Amino acid sequence: MKKFLLALVFYHLLVVTSWSAVAFDAAHEGHGTVSSKTVVHTAAGSNRVAVIFASGNNSRTVSSVTYDGVSCTTLNKRTTAQSGADWTEAWYILQPNTTASANVVVTISGTADMSVEVYTFNGVDQSSPFTTGNIVTQTQISNTNNVSVVNAPSGMVVSGMHQGGIEAITFGGSQLGQLDTGSIGGARRDASSYKAGAESVSFTYSWTTSTYTTHIAVPINADSAHIGMTPLTSNSSTSNATSYPTSSVTIHANHLAIAAFQFARDGGTAGTSSVTSTGATWHPVTGALNYHTSGSPTRSVKLFYTMVSSDQTGPLTIDFQGNTQDGCAWSVVEFDGVQTGGTDGSNAVVQFASNAGGSGSTQITCTLNTFQDATNNAVFGLFGRSSNSGITPGSGFTEINDTVYITPSNGLETEWRIGQDTTVDATFGATDCGCQAIEIKMNVPGSNTKILSLQDDEE
Repeated sequence: MKKFLLALVFYHLLVVTSWSAVAFDAAHEGHGTVSSKTVVHTAAGSNRVAVIFASGNNSRTVSSVTYDGVSCTTLNKRTTAQSGADWTEAWYILQPNTTASANVVVTISGTADMSVEVYTFNGVDQSSPFTTGNIVTQTQISNTNNVSVVNAPSGMVVSGMHQGGIEAITFGGSQLGQLDTGSIGGARRDASSYKAGAESVSFTYSWTTSTYTTHIAVPINADSAHIGMTPLTSNSSTSNATSYPTSSVTIHANHLAIAAFQFARDGGTAGTSSVTSTGATWHPVTGALNYHTSGSPTRSVKLFYTMVSSDQTGPLTIDFQGNTQDGCAWSVVEFDGVQTGGTDGSNAVVQFASNAGGSGSTQITCTLNTFQDATNNAVFGLFGRSSNSGITPGSGFTEINDTVYITPSNGLETEWRIGQDTTVDATFGATDCGCQAIEIKMNVPGSNTKILSLQDDEE
């Protein structure tokens, strides 16, 4: 579904990243006309980093930043506008204390209309959390603003933006952890958000009247000891067809590839469905989960997985063996740092769960058992709905894709996180819905894990 930007000016930032093993933890903001601002924040998880954005006016500079009384470090990234009057700075601290309601205190060189935005993330490389040459700073007065950074070895990108005005800010698609300060001192307004790493990541902040801005985007490097994720392709088709091809992708050796599908058909069952691609053997995690079964068309979701011993490139095709579908949506991703072995990667898949919700549902949960490794294993969730309205991932989850199509109205969302979360969930407008979720095992040399059960596609 195309989305049109109705503002007269927009701020666009493109950052290129790689694997995404970094997981979002929490975000908080505070603002005021002050010379020192305290934000209360609680960090959790392992291999943590806190990134702190401070923005303001009156040509001030940041004197110090502390987290729970411990000094933070500047990223040596400062961007200014209005001959230095308006500014944004970025600071950080590794392994911030996990004290509940810790004080993050930013002190500046004098009174200003200032905001402080605090983000914490898990799964961060503690020896090299950032590649500083890939951090983006931007100042401009323009109707469009595009910045690209190549070869940023990152697992997450977090972005902080300062507007020289107070107009409402609209966030671009899939920007998560959104913080919007609202008016600061009747003169300024700031915003921030993050996105999971992929081959390219874009940030968009929009408003109505052209004005000056300052902006910093910080790519965060993933800890190589964690599972990583990268999206490969996502799309949808409203064609009536018995099979649907994706765009060409490269599945990398010893990575667990997951293909998630949502499809609709007029009455009856879907029949046997299968996935094929060059050099790979795909297996269903379990049978298709059918929902919206009382009306027409019936909707279903289904997960497949594979693992290859050498890189393989080509499109995927989901085939319904002669049974015509009314439409299909897909999301294909791969995970690195996972357990190898078994049959085409089966050792990497520990357990699965499915669930369906009836008409009027606004939330659905797939409930998993206790994780084999509550700290290092990952979880992936697939959510289908009989609607093309928006969907919000569960708390602590990072959205990968949200693909919608109409005639009939359907939506497919995928999300993931590192660490145990046995309630894989999402919320949306009232509709029928279905979900499937799996626990993914981190690579542990010498271990041997089997999936709880694998089922042939007998629907």
